[in-house]
Amino acid sequence: MNDILLTALSQPNWLEPLGRAYIICGDDEQLADEAVEAIRARTIKDDIGDFDWECLDATTTGLQDILASAQRIPVISERRLVVVSEAQVYAKPERKQDAGRLAAAIAALPAASCLVLVARGVGGGRAKASALTAAVDRAVREVGAIVRCCSLDGAGLADWAVAYARQHGKELARPAAQRLTVSGEDRIGVRHSLDKLIAYVGERTAISVRDVDAVVAHAPEDVMFKLIDAVSARRTADALVLLRRAAQYESKAPALAAKLIALLGRQLRLLWQVRELAAVGIAANRLRDAVATLGDDLPQEASIASLAWKAPALARDAARWSRKELADAVRLLVECDAANKGEEAGSADTMANLEELVVRLCTAG
Repeated sequence: MNDILLTALSQPNWLEPLGRAYIICGDDEQLADEAVEAIRARTIKDDIGDFDWECLDATTTGLQDILASAQRIPVISERRLVVVSEAQVYAKPERKQDAGRLAAAIAALPAASCLVLVARGVGGGRAKASALTAAVDRAVREVGAIVRCCSLDGAGLADWAVAYARQHGKELARPAAQRLTVSGEDRIGVRHSLDKLIAYVGERTAISVRDVDAVVAHAPEDVMFKLIDAVSARRTADALVLLRRAAQYESKAPALAAKLIALLGRQLRLLWQVRELAAVGIAANRLRDAVATLGDDLPQEASIASLAWKAPALARDAARWSRKELADAVRLLVECDAANKGEEAGSADTMANLEELVVRLCTAG
């Protein structure tokens, strides 16, 4: 039988017809456990206990005992199921003799047997990669299949997230699925995040990008830059949520304040440049080409020249600010910094100063 490349998106009919032996391998260990459970559900009825199935560990159970268990006649079920964990030990040179005996025994398994060898961390997603040994792999393919459990990433993981949400009566928007899966978490981590999102939205059916941003933890740098973007776009509610989240990553409020004020100052300078360039007829979509001719007309610090690719987004934000508001915003940064250092009137609570700063920056007029 050909190898089965199994993913979390695979159809449940991969077990038809049921073989006498399987090797379960690959890099998705959660999926490997699910594959074993699918075989158990296919062979053993829930109400018969452990009469016709047994779980053994290849590192602590001798091969002779494993084969003896696999060759027993089932009591109630049509098949006798034996699941052997840590089967990757048979690929070691010192277990070469056992591997040869195992291959011969697999070829002779009775029709009422089902032997499942679970090999962690081997096989990968490549159909030609060796799972155990050439002899064992060949013997299993003759009477069953090698099941390679492949991790999902990128678009595949986003598809799985949408399907998982739908199973729970929720509609996960495609952009929200992409935001959820872009962090590099595996399927288990994404599933945990989805469970939190499902609880968070309650009776509401739709799960949006905003829901993901409100519930799912992000890297500290990601949160800080999202906060800067929210202030730049003057989204008060989002900015305050992100400020509190940033405070969870940086326990020392003065350090958070110093970083935030520096980044906000840089963002304001970028907005000013884009606005002034637009005033002289250089649109955002032409900025990349115009940068080369602007030369010394651009500032040396926080120059838009290095961020020309971001000009369209900056232009949208700059349209929300007047020249006076940008100038006032710079003054607010200076006043907040002075208040945090005890040099000006203001709260002794640095976080309170930052919250007031964010609200005042996001408020037009």
